[in-house]
Amino acid sequence: MDTKKKVLGEFERLRDRYIPLMERRTGLNLGQIEIKSLIEENCKDDLLGRTMEIKALKRMGVVKPTVLYNPVEETIQVPTFLWNELDKSNNQEADEIMIHELTHHVWTKTPNRIPLQSVPSVVGEGFAVYGEQHWFADFLPAKRNLTPKSNYHPDYIVGEEWVRKLVEEYGDQILLKIPARYGEFVTWAEGEK
Repeated sequence: MDTKKKVLGEFERLRDRYIPLMERRTGLNLGQIEIKSLIEENCKDDLLGRTMEIKALKRMGVVKPTVLYNPVEETIQVPTFLWNELDKSNNQEADEIMIHELTHHVWTKTPNRIPLQSVPSVVGEGFAVYGEQHWFADFLPAKRNLTPKSNYHPDYIVGEEWVRKLVEEYGDQILLKIPARYGEFVTWAEGEK
């Protein structure tokens, strides 16, 4: 099996594992979300494909290999070379990535939400980090610590702390209100940015 099929297959398996759990927790119908290669499917040369993926990520300003959620297409785009970067002995990192990206999808599927592409990244990424680190963290395989916050972009940490403070103040029910009403709550975060 080639690398691309292996990587996409693993992320499809994780998607299929976590969507039902997240639907039960949120009460949302998350539907199907396609897992795609970051590059065009018709690129047969694996080395050329990895090179194209790296160049595409650099054009987007991404330095570290990452998985991308596309809210317009409702797809998760995976650079196939990422698999070599993950800790495959436990796979928790791949699980964390999938939960993070599916938390973006939760935002997209929340009724009356503001489109994810219209919100500041500090809000959207903070929401996803909160999902990965807190809201859905109990779904992750046991026996490993979560990715340290120091591994995240500083804006992601600011956003996660903003969401955490909202949950402390209003309780978990605020999580499904943030996508539709984040502007009502964002003033303190913007003041500290």
